[in-house]
Amino acid sequence: MRASLEFFTRMQGPQGEGVENHGCILEVIPFKRFVTTNLFHKGLRPAKILEPDFPTVIEIDFAGENGLPKYRAIIRHLSNEHKLRHEAMGFPQGWDMALNQLEGEFGLSSASR
Repeated sequence: MRASLEFFTRMQGPQGEGVENHGCILEVIPFKRFVTTNLFHKGLRPAKILEPDFPTVIEIDFAGENGLPKYRAIIRHLSNEHKLRHEAMGFPQGWDMALNQLEGEFGLSSASR
């Protein structure tokens, strides 16, 4: 993986509803950091963001300290309105669920959250 390549995600809700998100990789540091956005497409071409899309930059860090793993996800929104709409849809709870699944998969504890 490298910056400017296409990044695609599909999120699926509990009733099977789905949301597709096309974007671009901004930064990759293997096993440490991954940054993507839907503000650009492959080749860093500007994307057309149409409502009700959520313009975001997503930063995920995996690098820990002292040999201990660390997972940190930061979602940056284009506006506070977009942030509040994402929160109302349950995204903070969804990120917590993803973290809990990672912890269960690797036998880790969230005590340091």
